[in-house]
Amino acid sequence: GGSVNVSIVAASPRPMPIAIKLMERHPLGSQIFYPLQDRPWLVLVCIDPRDASTFRSFTATGRQGINYARNTWHHPLLVFDAGSRFLVIDRKGPGNNFEEVSLEPSSELVLMV
Repeated sequence: GGSVNVSIVAASPRPMPIAIKLMERHPLGSQIFYPLQDRPWLVLVCIDPRDASTFRSFTATGRQGINYARNTWHHPLLVFDAGSRFLVIDRKGPGNNFEEVSLEPSSELVLMV
């Protein structure tokens, strides 16, 4: 079991180029991010965080949200503008709904935008 958690988060931009050092997923539920301002932002997902060939990045508009399906590997929020705010909907409740993998230094990625 679990319940719906609704929150608003503010994200800060990372210095360019962005060093990708970790990926995360949520095994017990999906997670939705919807921008509250009309500002572009980045989405980074992968099938296997240990295989760089499975990584995909997308630029989302400030009018596009995303719903990460349960168990989808993704990077925490990546934004261009300070103070970018998002509506976040995810699961809360018993059980560990967070898994994080640190990338080995030899397999860290750099995202150039």
